[in-house]
Amino acid sequence: MISPRKLRSLPLDTRLRKIVRILSGYEEACLTGDVPDTVYMGSVVEILRETLPELLHGIPETWPLDGSRAPSESARLSGTVRHRILRTMGTEPADWDFHNPTDAGMSRLERDIVPVRVYLEDLRSPFNVGSIFRTAWAFGVEYIHLSADTPAPPHRRVVRSAMGASEAIPWGIAAIEDIALEDNLFALETGGTPVDVFPFPRKGTIIVGSEELGVSPAALEAAKRSIGVVGVPLPGPKASLNVGVAFGIVMQHWYTRLTISES
Repeated sequence: MISPRKLRSLPLDTRLRKIVRILSGYEEACLTGDVPDTVYMGSVVEILRETLPELLHGIPETWPLDGSRAPSESARLSGTVRHRILRTMGTEPADWDFHNPTDAGMSRLERDIVPVRVYLEDLRSPFNVGSIFRTAWAFGVEYIHLSADTPAPPHRRVVRSAMGASEAIPWGIAAIEDIALEDNLFALETGGTPVDVFPFPRKGTIIVGSEELGVSPAALEAAKRSIGVVGVPLPGPKASLNVGVAFGIVMQHWYTRLTISES
């Protein structure tokens, strides 16, 4: 841990980057139940007050030394200051830069697994792949198949946007010829049966296609021979959604149907 004296002596940009990292560690400690060093943090905040006092506008002067605050409130104050620094530096945060205490200590064994599988066919964006992994993890998907041309873990951007999900869900590479043999197969595609009336199976596999070209003809044909094609109705002028967003909508409907059928 860098000393306050050393921190104060650093060039401005370097000093701010260090403070961002210190604040991030402080927030994580607050959110995970560790005991943060409030005295050290008080020195860091004082250095920031000397450097750019406007970044602390509206922040209680007693923070972080006031021990009467709830950890979540201290973390929120710290996060507010941290993101003000990032904006000042011209650095916009990505989704994986955010702290999510609800994921702390999660593992595959702690998940409620549902008999749902996903096939990602020729997706191009590793960010979309990671997002789908994260959504699948949240809904308890048991397995994800990836086509050979879909970015896969350990691709750095897949792992970062998945935020731990790529290590929690089993996955593997598969060809559509193999997926076509699975029972209860259906595809997510524009123009499909509206999601609110689609006959979701109790167990099955959903095909999610390329951002540019959608589901391939071979995959679409395999889906039509099985259960069919599901779509998300869009009343606005835009004809399609981001693939990760569309997948999330479908998973919510599928999961809801599963829980209703089991009750």
